[in-house]
Amino acid sequence: MTHSIATPFRLMLLLAIGLTLQLNAATAKDILGEWSIDVNASLEEMNKSPRAATFPPGSFEGMKKAFAQAMNKMTINITADKIVRSMDADKKGESSYKVLGIEGDTIVTETTDADGKVLKTNFTVNADTLEMIKDSEHGMPFVFKRVAAK
Repeated sequence: MTHSIATPFRLMLLLAIGLTLQLNAATAKDILGEWSIDVNASLEEMNKSPRAATFPPGSFEGMKKAFAQAMNKMTINITADKIVRSMDADKKGESSYKVLGIEGDTIVTETTDADGKVLKTNFTVNADTLEMIKDSEHGMPFVFKRVAAK
């Protein structure tokens, strides 16, 4: 009976790869905190999205300025069970959420607003950057930067 060293080596290699992938996976705690909109990064990602391809020619360029003015003060504060959105001091919205699952660096949530409307939202975490894609926004991404603790 011949015993090959390759089989145990392959098993150890697969185990190491699996552990590395698990260590790099996002956790629900990664989205907690205060985030402010990154208007330029959001516009770049929106322009790459499949939804942008459905816009009439030239319309996205015209939308950029209006988006920047409307969203430049947007923040979201994510707690263990709530998401509070603020456009400015007068415009705030609050939703409860629960985590449905985690797929790599994407945290899939179900959000319920004050009117009881339920939406699915994907949060993709990359260090101090958070990309949010809500079903209600037809796949349009919003990019946020973590606000430094005060």
